[in-house]
Parts: sequence; C-alpha cells; structure tokens
Amino acid sequence: MGSQTFLAIGAIAIFMYNALNLNRTTVNATKQTVNQQYNIEAVNAGQDLVDLMYSQSSNYENIETLYANYDEQTNPNRRMEIETATEETLYATFDISAEQEILHSVDGKVVIITVYREIDGSVERRAQYTVPLNKQ
Repeated sequence: MGSQTFLAIGAIAIFMYNALNLNRTTVNATKQTVNQQYNIEAVNAGQDLVDLMYSQSSNYENIETLYANYDEQTNPNRRMEIETATEETLYATFDISAEQEILHSVDGKVVIITVYREIDGSVERRAQYTVPLNKQ
C-alpha cells in the first residue's frame, strides 16, 4: 500500500511538472507573438511616416518648419505620438539634415525617422528609416 501511494504522488508530481512547463511555453509563445505584433506596428507606422515625407516633397521648403520640432524622444512636447490599431502609443522623431548633395549632383535633405515605444518608463527604438528628399 505504501509503494502505491509513492507511485501516485510521483505521477502527480510529474503531471504537475509537465503542466507547469506547458503553461510556461504557452506564456512565452504569447509574449513573443505580442512583441512581434508591436514590432510590425512600429514598422508600419514608420512606413506611413516615410510615405508622408514623400507626399510632402512638393512642400520641400517647409519640411523643417513642419517636422523639425519633433526631435526628442523623451520629451512629450517634442515627439510625434502615433496611436496604433492595438491602442498602443508609439513615438516618432525626425532628424532633418541641412541641404546637401544626396545623389550625383542632386541637392536635397536627408530625413531620419525613428519610431520608439515606451516600456516601463524607458523609451526603446523599434524602427528607423532614412528618407532622401530633393527639390522638385
């Protein structure tokens, strides 16, 4: 009778260990999926901002006026806020260069767009794009 009790306790312990590992695996997979979704949203938001920059190329002379104030990711007044489909808030900054030669005697400006996500009070870079803009 005593050995059967130990066998039953051992079986229950093995079952609990396997159940714990299965739950841990499920939680890790879910966390990884959520992080991938956040990364995809940051990439999509950055691509939207790239499209915005190209659509503003006809307004080349005013690019700095429109976007140069968004240059500090930790300052809420100096970053652009983007609301995603999952109701997460991303932040974007624009680093606009002085006019320079960007390609074989073509002058323009280079805009570096960086998309950030705030996690536990710290800001983390999620995507970055370099956009060359030339005069039309």
